[in-house]
Amino acid sequence: MGKRKSVKAVVLAAIFAVAGFTGCVSMRDNTARIFSEDNRYGFILSEPQHDINLKIDKPVTVKIAFNTEKVNKVHAYIATIIDGKIFGLNTAAGLQPPFETQLYAKQFSDGLHIVDYLLMAPGSMNTNNALAGVRLHVTVSGSINSDDVKNIDMCVQKLVKCIGLNDKTSFTELCFSKQDAADIDKTITDSSEKKALQAFSSNKTISRSQKNFEKYYTLLSDNKADISTIQFGTYSKKELESAFSTYKLIRAIVVFQTKKYNTLVECFFLVTANEAYLIEFNSMPQVLHR
Repeated sequence: MGKRKSVKAVVLAAIFAVAGFTGCVSMRDNTARIFSEDNRYGFILSEPQHDINLKIDKPVTVKIAFNTEKVNKVHAYIATIIDGKIFGLNTAAGLQPPFETQLYAKQFSDGLHIVDYLLMAPGSMNTNNALAGVRLHVTVSGSINSDDVKNIDMCVQKLVKCIGLNDKTSFTELCFSKQDAADIDKTITDSSEKKALQAFSSNKTISRSQKNFEKYYTLLSDNKADISTIQFGTYSKKELESAFSTYKLIRAIVVFQTKKYNTLVECFFLVTANEAYLIEFNSMPQVLHR
């Protein structure tokens, strides 16, 4: 499935999302000051020099210059904000300029996005009080589109019913099977794409998801969650893992909610033009109070 981030990093990012962190939405009054290039910290965008058009497999490098002495003196950190929500945190103290990172199309859905890099005072999560910032407008193509999201939503709603009823049979039917792979295979000519498709439908993968489904249900039961109230909450993350001519592999951290709790499940979906199939179901061992 490619290189994955640590569970700790995923959970931290998910907690921010579940908590509804919307930082940049509140920057109306200070936008001119925060994004001014004439700032005491010298926090200035070096690359790129223009707004970005992002395509699959063509990442763009972002470089930000800053005054090392002044930034380290206040022990500031750099927050990455995408469309008003926190995406990453990086300590600026001890770093030498430029701050460098990369943007990938898989981090976004198709369309226009706003990416802010904010210099923040230590201990502060209020983006309205950022010390300085730079902003990029990013247009993405070839990533997750509205049809993909619609298909995944339908699959997730089916998952909700399976969990609420502890219906292992229906859960297994959601998993990508060898018959599903055979049906899609008929439309594919590329040999590497065919090989990848077969790997996604292995009995070992389905068995692992079944066991994780049972562990997740046990987690809810052990915490005395009212499973009958379970519903789909939101996605704390959606990323395109790979794209082929007839299907995409999409990773999502799904937030399921009961009356008292939020729980996080990492899911991999194989998404065609008309349907989303569950490839992997990986519950995370955290139960968060709502």
